[in-house]
Amino acid sequence: MRTRILIIALATASTSLAAQDTTRDSLPFRRGQWAVQFVGSLGASVGLLKFRSPSSAWVVDVGVSGQHEEDIADTSVAVHSQAFVSVLLGQRKYRSLATKVAAYRSLGLLMSYTHNLSSSPFSRSTSNGWQLGPFANVGGTYLVTSHLGIGATGQVRIAYGRSTFRSSITPKTRSWSLSGTTSIGLQGAIFF
Repeated sequence: MRTRILIIALATASTSLAAQDTTRDSLPFRRGQWAVQFVGSLGASVGLLKFRSPSSAWVVDVGVSGQHEEDIADTSVAVHSQAFVSVLLGQRKYRSLATKVAAYRSLGLLMSYTHNLSSSPFSRSTSNGWQLGPFANVGGTYLVTSHLGIGATGQVRIAYGRSTFRSSITPKTRSWSLSGTTSIGLQGAIFF
């Protein structure tokens, strides 16, 4: 009889402690909540999150980068221009690591478009291309307040791409590629 009482008391105490631990480390997110995230690495991106539950959210992330140069020599001008746009669509899963720390992983699909232009007094060339493939990322967010989080993220992308190159001095060419990239970046998020 004493053994039964001891087992019941231990089970009740461990259940109570486990419930307290889960409450302390539970995720602060709620179903229907929105968030905006900013990620900076080699480029910058802005994302929008829509929470489906306290531990799951849809994510849409848009990255844009570009460059434009003009080299002026006497009366001639050479122009070099690049633009890159990427969109990532996926699902993110959160897990509580501590009271104010949430780890996450995301899986989804990436799409990107690239445009390059070079021109000089003697030639002009353009290339346009697109890529499509899966992405995965892992990261962590420290919740400074209930509306502000900072953290870091790492990402892996695999993409199949097609591109077209046109030049005023060579024939049009088409090519395809299969590539993989990794990146690490700092992240900030605003939850509302």
